[in-house]
This record gives sequence, C-alpha cells and structure tokens, in this order.
Amino acid sequence: MRNNLYQFADKYIHFEIGGKIINVPYSISTEGEKRAIEELSSAGVTGRFSSYGGKGTPEQIKKLVFDATRKEKFDLKNATSKEIITFMIKKGIRVDCSGFVYYVLDQYLKKEKHTSLDSLILRYSGMQGKIERFLLQKNRVRHSSASTLTNNLNSIKIEKVKDIHPGDMIRLTHADWKGKHISIIVAINNKYITYAMTSQYTQLQGA
Repeated sequence: MRNNLYQFADKYIHFEIGGKIINVPYSISTEGEKRAIEELSSAGVTGRFSSYGGKGTPEQIKKLVFDATRKEKFDLKNATSKEIITFMIKKGIRVDCSGFVYYVLDQYLKKEKHTSLDSLILRYSGMQGKIERFLLQKNRVRHSSASTLTNNLNSIKIEKVKDIHPGDMIRLTHADWKGKHISIIVAINNKYITYAMTSQYTQLQGA
C-alpha cells in the first residue's frame, strides 16, 4: 500500500478531471505567475494571485479548469487527455515545482504531525522572519520558492544515502534548471529511492 506522500503527490501526477487522468501541466514559477497575471489583466481582474500563479492545490486547480471550460465553452467531457492538457496550458493553469512540493509536504505534516508547513516555513532569519511569517501566515506557499524550502532555515543537507527518509527534498540540476528545480522523496527501500516531481515518479538506485 502506498504511503500518504504518494497519495498527496498522486493528486497532481494522476489528476482526475472530466473523467480522465492527466498530469497537471508544469510551470516554471516566473512563467506561471506571468501567465496568471496576463490572464487576469485581460479579464479586467487586478488580484495578482487569483489564478494562484503556479501554486494552486489540486482542488483549486480543478475549480480553475471547470470555471475556464464553462467560460470558453470547452467540451471537457468529450475532450481527449491531450486536448485538456493543451487547454490548461493555454489558460495558464499549471503548477510549479515548489508549489507541488509545498502542497505534498504540508498535507503530510497535517496528516502525520498535526501541524502545517505554513506555521513552520521561514524566509528570513531572526525577528524579521518571525514577523514576516506571522503577517503572511495564510499565504506561505505564494512566497516559498525552491530556494526558500531548501534554505538553511528550513532544511539541513543530507550527506549520506543511509540518512535519507521519505519527505526529504532533492534539488535537481540541469543545463536549463541550474539547480532551481525541486522534488520530494516519497519512498525508500533497500534498492531504490523514489522521488516525485510535478509530472512523474522517478526511481534511483540506492546505495
């Protein structure tokens, strides 16, 4: 049986909409926010984060899709999975890597530890960080990038594979990402480490 981390990640990776199962489209944070702002501006809406800017929960994303399909008269029921994904991308309905990891961790903490990531995450050290967290305690995800989630205030570096546990985060590097991408470990056994990104699960050989 898959653990809670899998179940929370699955809500994005196996996103159910219109009777189909799709991956929620991925968005680089700045791209997602830019698209959301453009969509809102064209609709005459000034609230910067009304489309969540790549940080929406699965429930929020589903509502955005339903609202957009009604407005655009898009036939969600008869559309193919590919057509739904294309429609979501066109409307800027996506999730970025930090929004995905934030949601999975937050839900996991609520289920397992009876607390929330909102109450723990810090962007700044000292009193400045505590004040900022208090003032924006209900909007933590919108101010939490991959760098925030993995800074020295919120995480510690793991040096040995044997010390890795489900719920730990990985910063991924690529020629285009330059270390800015983030994923979350959802399972580990004697042979494999499984981590989740916004669109898939990946297994690495353990040591």
